[in-house]
Amino acid sequence: MLLIISLDSVGQRIDNFLFTRLKGVPKTRVYRMIRKGEVRVNSKRISASFRLEEGQKIRIPPVRMAHKEVDLLEEKNNSDDIVCIEKKIKIIDEKNGLIVIDKPEGFAVHGGSGASIGIIEGLRKIKNQPNLQLVHRLDKDTSGLLLVSSKRMALLNLHRQLREGNVKKTYIACSQGRIEYGSQLTVEKPLLRFYNENGERMVKIDQKGQHSITRIRSLGSYDHKKYGWISLIQCQPLTGRTHQIRVHLQSLELPIFGDKKYGNFDQRIKYDFKRMYLHAWKLRFCELGSDLQLNYVAEIPNAFIKTFSEFKFFK
Repeated sequence: MLLIISLDSVGQRIDNFLFTRLKGVPKTRVYRMIRKGEVRVNSKRISASFRLEEGQKIRIPPVRMAHKEVDLLEEKNNSDDIVCIEKKIKIIDEKNGLIVIDKPEGFAVHGGSGASIGIIEGLRKIKNQPNLQLVHRLDKDTSGLLLVSSKRMALLNLHRQLREGNVKKTYIACSQGRIEYGSQLTVEKPLLRFYNENGERMVKIDQKGQHSITRIRSLGSYDHKKYGWISLIQCQPLTGRTHQIRVHLQSLELPIFGDKKYGNFDQRIKYDFKRMYLHAWKLRFCELGSDLQLNYVAEIPNAFIKTFSEFKFFK
């Protein structure tokens, strides 16, 4: 098999390139092919870390795909999940190699950790585009704006903008506790990932952790007749750590309602929330190949409006 590298694959490692094109072939076999020189770029041997350039010719030897017995029940469940994803997600925009999605809560962005299929796997099937990639991630129980790339150049461009701080993310959260209207704080606390005794991935504030910054602003608060003081908070993460907003708000004694991992709520009160009240509300970044600023807004979910009706939510 002879392949010619297109612009979309520029900068990609050869091993990752082969993994996506030789699905079913064990990774050990792919690495052995590279090590033995069976895979050649422009007729030359390369290492697994070799990065591709446009126009290069890759020779791949004939390989036998690993045969897998298909579990018919699992296949049916995946089909059902794909139908559900197609019905629930809302595609806001699609251009220049990017898809902007309004993700509902309760959907993992990728399969694994208890989810057989996620948003990205579902989209690949729905749109018949196996090359789709997540630009960034959202927690399963967080709703709102999610970026997916259909072209590698768009993915690399957005990753660069993320590293350079040129992607502005704005979330809203409904939190337990009171913070004075209009108050603005910058939370700068390092976050460390760890696993609890149940093997569940968690995050805590620890000096050994990664540098993390979140800006927050109070949009209002009121004394709920059942849940006590509730605050509506705008959050802008300047770094992109796992569970960053959730843990930073918890550290201020403003845990997000419905957050089963980091919510330290009054045990005397029955909380019957069906979701976590964190929403990826706005995104701003530069259009690929220009300085034009693109702005996207995901509508406030009805659950926010119905549960916390005292707040004047934005439309």
